[in-house]
Amino acid sequence: MNCRSRRCPECGDQLIHLNNRGDHEAASGLLQWIHDNVPRQMDVIDDDLQPDAFEVVRRKLNPPLWLRIEHKPRGKGLRPSQQFLLPRMANSIQHGIHMQVYHPMSGVYVVWSDPPYESGAVSRVWPQLPLRLGEERELKGAEWVNFWLAAWIDPI
Repeated sequence: MNCRSRRCPECGDQLIHLNNRGDHEAASGLLQWIHDNVPRQMDVIDDDLQPDAFEVVRRKLNPPLWLRIEHKPRGKGLRPSQQFLLPRMANSIQHGIHMQVYHPMSGVYVVWSDPPYESGAVSRVWPQLPLRLGEERELKGAEWVNFWLAAWIDPI
């Protein structure tokens, strides 16, 4: 789609197509921020069923890095289904790390961020039951962009 960018007359939010989404349109506000502000040195794959869950993959690392991201608005907690599933996903990724299929820093992360998405708090989900989150870190500026590039692992 090559339609012009439009904003909601009520709140000013950027509008996107529900169907026939263009290459310049993302499934969520945070994904749109990543698309517009982070250099394309990794792959970002959104979950079509839940736009607040997506993958960041750096295939050029050997082995490749896989970050599963669960995005939440600030102040919101994880739903019971997420508390059930996220540590199990982290455990699966941990198994891939053990088998040397994924980079050792691969894992599941929860990100709390609100529009305009210029900063966020990040916490790692540990691969154990029940759900356990790592220390929450507030990121902004270059540190925030570098999180999305995974430059904190291996500078690009």
